[in-house]
Amino acid sequence: LADRIGSSLGFCTVRSAEYLNWRYWQHPHLNYEFIAARLGKELLAYCTFTTSDGNAIIAELFGSMGDRVMTSLLQKLVALLRSRGVATVSLPVLSSDPRTRLLRKLGFWSRETLPVMGFRRESTVSCSQMFLMHGDRES
Repeated sequence: LADRIGSSLGFCTVRSAEYLNWRYWQHPHLNYEFIAARLGKELLAYCTFTTSDGNAIIAELFGSMGDRVMTSLLQKLVALLRSRGVATVSLPVLSSDPRTRLLRKLGFWSRETLPVMGFRRESTVSCSQMFLMHGDRES
């Protein structure tokens, strides 16, 4: 999936199985869960999330950017979280993220904003060239 989708998103962390296991399954302080959208055995998209005190944060939403796949995956996640009594679902994304239109359509809304800073030695990089998720943060 990372090989198929990643390069179409601009600058993006390589989301290999090794990276995802290190970042999420082996996280020392948080318990992350995954849900996935598949067509047969083909992985189309996945979502990584964590819950705490009745709130959920989506750390990764990655895969086919088609509305149908993302809509199905997010609806399944919200249903799962509701069944567990989770009150809020947050998905921190850059304002330039192409999924913001779909997220608004599904009932997500913008909240506070935080500055994101990056550095690339060769030249300036615009937000529209970056795919950055909550799970990419180092803080």
